Amino acid sequence: MYLPTENLPEELEDESILRISDVYEDALAAVSMYHEGKNLSYPEIVAVLTDELAKAEQRLSRGSEEGQ
Repeated sequence: MYLPTENLPEELEDESILRISDVYEDALAAVSMYHEGKNLSYPEIVAVLTDELAKAEQRLSRGSEEGQ
């Protein structure tokens, strides 16, 4: 997933890309944890990833609101 950074101040662009990378790592770790105890179907894995990415997006938007 690509999240545009054109509206960010220049000094935050690199930081945002790093945070997006962390989001993916968190989501993949969550899927791995779920998968260890269960045999998840593809739709279940997608649901876990979607949920984790939504949570991360909320954290990122709260962080940008606090910085304004």
